[in-house]
Amino acid sequence: DKRRWWTREDVLLLILLGLLYFLPAIGRITLFDRDEPRFATAARTMMHTGNYIVPMFNGQERPDKPPLVYWLMDAVAFVTGGWRAGGGELVARLPSALCSIGTLLVVYFMTGVRFGRVTGLVAAMMLGSCALFVIESRLATADATMVFFIALCMACAWQAWDAAGGGRPGETAALPRADFLLDRSTERIHLALDQMNGAPGRGRGAVGGERRRIPFGVA
Repeated sequence: DKRRWWTREDVLLLILLGLLYFLPAIGRITLFDRDEPRFATAARTMMHTGNYIVPMFNGQERPDKPPLVYWLMDAVAFVTGGWRAGGGELVARLPSALCSIGTLLVVYFMTGVRFGRVTGLVAAMMLGSCALFVIESRLATADATMVFFIALCMACAWQAWDAAGGGRPGETAALPRADFLLDRSTERIHLALDQMNGAPGRGRGAVGGERRRIPFGVA
């Protein structure tokens, strides 16, 4: 396929880079700091009580973070056989490592499809070699998971912008307005991703003679 700019070798290289940087010995180091034990304990409590909606820690509600990170930890525990003694470190930290590998791939595809294969690969490798990114990828916290979904949302938003006409030859590309979340074109305010790019002479945001908006939920 001549339109396919990416290669399997690049994808495998990034996966191997992530495995090399994020996985070694993550199950051998005891949970430390105050955050790792709290996340791991809340996830273990979820599995033991069967309450997967409200995270609990030491008998109290823990609404600080969304429950997705705890669900991922429990999913790993389910696959590996539960929160066994001596195996909790790997269960708690593996979701962060996997999400960070996913972030590398998202950056590769998001960047490469617009600026070329080499640029995408370099961007992903630069991110994967950042010290703080590596550290967060090896911790049982929500940071690596959050970064993955933020990057994924950015990629979807950029793709929606492109699909709506942004960057087409002969059209004026523009960055989203600061108030793009609020669509004031109707009486009912709702979340939307505004399509700002219009063909010359048709006005701001006009495509094919009419204004189009991309639902923000797509991103």
